[in-house]
Amino acid sequence: MTQTSIPHDLQTAIHENKLLIFIGAGLSKFSGIPLWKDIVIKTLQNPSIEKREGYINAIESDVLTPLEALDKIKTKHRKEIYTTFENETSITVESPIYDKIYSISGKLITTNYDKLIENNCNIPVISTNSAYSLQKIDENKNFLLKIHGDCSEIDNAVIFTSDYTKLYENQDGFAKFQLEKLVSSHTCLFIGFSMRDNYVSHLFDRLHAMYQGLGREHYAISTEELSHATIKTITIDSYDKLPEIIDQLHNIKATQKTKEYKNKDFTPPQKPLTEDSTRDIEDGIALKIGSDTPPITENWAGRSEELRSLKSQHKVCFITGIGGQGKSALASRLLLESSRENYDLFDWRDFKEEELNFQSKLYQLIETVSKRSILTKTLIGLETEELVNIFFNELGQQKGIFVFDNIDKYIDLEKFTPTGDIEHFFLKALKTQHYSKFVFTCRPFIHHASIGFYQVKLEGLQLDDVKELIKKYHPQITDIDLVNYSSTLHSTTQGHPLWMGLILAQSRTRIQDINGIIKKISAHHDSRENINLSAIISKTILEDVWHKLKERERVILRTLSISSIAEKEDDLAKIVENKLKYNQFSKAMKSLRSFNLIIEKEGNGYIELHPLVREFIKANYAREQQENYIALYVNYLDGFICLIKSKFGRILDPDDIELLIKKIEILINSDKYADAINELRTAGDSIKISGYCEEFIRLCDLLLSRNIWSTKKISAINGFNDFIFDLFSTTANFGRHDLFDKYINEYSKIFPNADKNMILIKSSLCYREWTRGNFNSAIKEGKSASDLIEILGGGDVWEGLHRYNLALRDSDNTNNIKLAMKFFCKGKSLDYYLTSPLLDEDSAETYGNTGRCLTCLNENEKALLLISKSYKKLKNEGASLFNNHNIGYAAKWIHEILIQTEKLNDALYFLLYARNIWEKDLPVEANKLDQKISKFPKNSAIHSITSLESWQISKFCDDYIESIINKKKPPN
Repeated sequence: MTQTSIPHDLQTAIHENKLLIFIGAGLSKFSGIPLWKDIVIKTLQNPSIEKREGYINAIESDVLTPLEALDKIKTKHRKEIYTTFENETSITVESPIYDKIYSISGKLITTNYDKLIENNCNIPVISTNSAYSLQKIDENKNFLLKIHGDCSEIDNAVIFTSDYTKLYENQDGFAKFQLEKLVSSHTCLFIGFSMRDNYVSHLFDRLHAMYQGLGREHYAISTEELSHATIKTITIDSYDKLPEIIDQLHNIKATQKTKEYKNKDFTPPQKPLTEDSTRDIEDGIALKIGSDTPPITENWAGRSEELRSLKSQHKVCFITGIGGQGKSALASRLLLESSRENYDLFDWRDFKEEELNFQSKLYQLIETVSKRSILTKTLIGLETEELVNIFFNELGQQKGIFVFDNIDKYIDLEKFTPTGDIEHFFLKALKTQHYSKFVFTCRPFIHHASIGFYQVKLEGLQLDDVKELIKKYHPQITDIDLVNYSSTLHSTTQGHPLWMGLILAQSRTRIQDINGIIKKISAHHDSRENINLSAIISKTILEDVWHKLKERERVILRTLSISSIAEKEDDLAKIVENKLKYNQFSKAMKSLRSFNLIIEKEGNGYIELHPLVREFIKANYAREQQENYIALYVNYLDGFICLIKSKFGRILDPDDIELLIKKIEILINSDKYADAINELRTAGDSIKISGYCEEFIRLCDLLLSRNIWSTKKISAINGFNDFIFDLFSTTANFGRHDLFDKYINEYSKIFPNADKNMILIKSSLCYREWTRGNFNSAIKEGKSASDLIEILGGGDVWEGLHRYNLALRDSDNTNNIKLAMKFFCKGKSLDYYLTSPLLDEDSAETYGNTGRCLTCLNENEKALLLISKSYKKLKNEGASLFNNHNIGYAAKWIHEILIQTEKLNDALYFLLYARNIWEKDLPVEANKLDQKISKFPKNSAIHSITSLESWQISKFCDDYIESIINKKKPPN
């Protein structure tokens, strides 16, 4: 059999489980089911259809399309059409070709009505007629999406033009959205499918335009070259050869192997270190990107004593030392050489030195140690201390090695001890009884001594280690040369592993080249004791290597330097494809590996630059010179982000969050602060409610820690005040008072005058104190904001008045509460709100906050009535993200009133309802309510309520509200 050439991108999609197979009628024809045109003609042969011969002749002569013919007879003969289509597509036969296709990819789409696929493969079927069913696309690894319907429900199938229009042209249609999302994130392969289907063809045209040609490649197996811009043809001589090429694709999948470890004696753990968890999570939403995998340690030498020490029975180990000494490599080697018999779990988390995102990492760790019995979505919003306790409770007696790489940002540089969230974890790991080992790497030496703690400070390799390293590159070297070169190399670099590795990589073909490089280093050397060796090496070795590189290698390195996040090799090829063809890219990558200029991560082909190499590139190329590469990267990401923009403000998938984080980091690292702030403003709500509030804060901190604090720079950034106001609110809610104080001080220096900026400062300080329960301090700051608003005139600015009155309301001072109630009543009497019907001019917020004031005054009956009115008004206004959030608050407040009046069961209904409303959009608050729900008594009545469906909870609450407003007896 002649082998057909299978494109590289298609093979990659098969390996990565990112292949979406479209199955058309051409494949069903092999099993005896007629083509669509033939079914239409069979329909038209029905004697009851007038002018049937004319329609058939018109189709045969291409005067009418089969679809146009059906449209003309559908009014009178809809039943006959349905009957024929049902009869002709209901054939059931066994066909092994479908099972073979299913083995290539479990993600199948078909426009066929027949049941050949599901009858031959055990695969879940998803219909476009059900939004509930369509949601399963996001959950199921394997599925069959029947976009045109099914023969068992032929009256709901896509048959007429109006059906096609409804499916493909409905801008807000969920089916269309899910289809677009699938196509945008997968490589598509069309089998037995004709691109004559104008609707499907138009879908791909539109996506191609949206991505500006940067989207994924798509392919079709056909006997003729397709003229479609986005779909490349894999040509076969005849459709009789189709089974052969499917066998070929099946063999590619069957021979797929996980990338082998460099150490041939090492057996990967049952759950690989390199698992790309974002692809495997079904219900969790934890974020784990390529950086969270250990580096490959190919040319390993020395550090045997350090390894032995780390393998001993220490609970917590720190690996410290300057950049390039191999801290990450040593930790990776520890994982690699640790016995699979002694440890059950192996986990790697990379903080990339500048990150403050421990909570995000902790979510996934809890999923891991709990064997996913606890999912991230149930953890969002819990305090770090509680998360740490959950982690160690779930860890129990399991044995694991957990590496936290590059935690420099969590080290107090005055005390040289862990600080922030990691401090609590560090101390808990030392004091708790467990059987695991926790390894941390950072540059500073840690000042700590206690039982169970051990520290390895890495310095240069010993002379014997240098000899071992040289032999890795030059196994045939003579003993005399080995002694000479090892001595020279060791003394020149002071045993620095990274620099020696770069020098040896340049001398792979000619060991004598070492001498020339060392002479260049010596030329820059002087006798000063405080000489900066790294600076000299950077100036000589890296510069020397850079000049030896071809332009194609420089393209890749300059592109990688844009982002500090590890990138998949195949994705990187896509990013640079406008500059490098794939064969050029492959050759360049081979060369870069030989020069030791990239770090390879275990797993699915992730690569990144060593921070020192990234620093070298940034030092040698001004931002203006990198603009082209920044644009390459951002345009590539935008091609995927454009589809999710319609979902901003809602929960996003981990893959979507990863794209947003990567883009924002690139913009920040490229000094494009205005663009980064715009992205944070538009996508910030989604990042936060998806469980990545800490990531949002980290990105803001990364941006604001740059050279941005001047009146001129800040004034030039559109929306900066909105952005900083949101950050102050977020850090207050999240308890990051260190960052709140840091940036409120910076902002106050820029805007010291009594103007609207001062109102922003005072309002934020008021809110921060309010969230901490310091109501007197909150009132003081709020009063300043309120006075300033009055002086400047106009309405409420930066929520200054609103927040001030929230502080008054919750201060437990009767006079303050009455002042707040007067504000919330907006000039009308309390009796007005208590007795008048619901009017459009009165806001739900007014009813709710006034009712809350009454709760604080212990006037529960009146409070219940007003909060119920707020609830009802929000319901009447219709569903929206804002209204749903506030209905949740109203339900929570009603629950609190009912608790005080000892109506425990009724209170539980409202608490459950608030939890159900917030579960999707405010998981932080929902998880807090789950904690409250768990504390209810364990009896049959409570169990009965908590077992109800969500719609039953909702109906009870709605009926209860109606009874309160209409003064009737509440429901049982």
